[in-house]
Amino acid sequence: MILLPSVLLLAALGLFLLSTLQRLRRWRLLVLVMGTLLLAAATLQNISGTSSGVLSTLARHPDLVAAAFTGNWPSIGEFIAPALDVLLFMTAAVCIGCFIALTPGEAVERTIRPVNVGLIGAVLGGAIALLVAAIGFGPVAKRQVFIAYVDAVDAIDGDTIRMGDVSLRFWGVDAPEDHQICLDQQDMAFDCGQRAKDALVKLAIPGPVFCHTPSGLGAAVTGSAQLKESFGRPLVRCGSDQQGYGAVPDIARALVAMGYAYPYESPDGVIENDYAPEKQDAVIAEIGLHSGVFTPPTKWRNELQARCDVVWRHKGIANADPTETERLQLQIERLENSCGQPASAVTHAGP
Repeated sequence: MILLPSVLLLAALGLFLLSTLQRLRRWRLLVLVMGTLLLAAATLQNISGTSSGVLSTLARHPDLVAAAFTGNWPSIGEFIAPALDVLLFMTAAVCIGCFIALTPGEAVERTIRPVNVGLIGAVLGGAIALLVAAIGFGPVAKRQVFIAYVDAVDAIDGDTIRMGDVSLRFWGVDAPEDHQICLDQQDMAFDCGQRAKDALVKLAIPGPVFCHTPSGLGAAVTGSAQLKESFGRPLVRCGSDQQGYGAVPDIARALVAMGYAYPYESPDGVIENDYAPEKQDAVIAEIGLHSGVFTPPTKWRNELQARCDVVWRHKGIANADPTETERLQLQIERLENSCGQPASAVTHAGP
């Protein structure tokens, strides 16, 4: 129950504010003592109650708090750099204020002192907030906007990118699976999943990449809800600034235009986006996946027959670096073991 300690805390803050008024010192001291008692009561109520806050849990399970702190602190490191910049600026403002306060006259000092107190409180509050975040209390925030600089390792496949510990799926497109096999016009196998991922890397790096929940999708994305796909990953639209290489307002659209992603179609065949013109242009130009034989990712994921058809049809491995060639060969061998021989190649003994 957090209502009572919250009320006590607000009352204590109000009394502390009243104690700063220019009144008799005896009256101010009385108000200050009352505020201190209310603060102590709020703290004790919070610790002794069933609250899931830091203090309550620290009082009951200090070992768990210590384990949570040491376990989560490394993941907070990525947030420390931008937070530290803010704290440094605020501390610099405190320093400047202290020098200004050295000027003669009480008026300047009276003006600077509350400003400095507020800034120092904000700095300490920011540091405490980082500590609380490191412990990991509270529910996971359902973010609607994501922004980060990403590396090549953050590209999971052609339509999924990782930001921190969150995997984001591009809304409206479907790209080849990681290490999916496609065939060129000569039926030579190549890793179209890797090529789609490489295309994503070129569009996203060096960034920063900005992702947001797509608008105009109805009640599913209103309020604090996140639109998610079947694997629980948030569905987002993403763009990249590219730092002088040209802005990419919609990475998914660019992937479709490059021929390395398909507009997503619902199970009943309805296209739920506006990427059809880009796909048509890529098909006409025979670029990317449209330059050969491509199996839709949903079929590649779910149908062994679709994977077998590609393996049975391939006539070799397209020109690639030795590492990719070796990986493709191993994958083809595994599929051949699963698929066996095509029906047309099977002979039956008997009359």
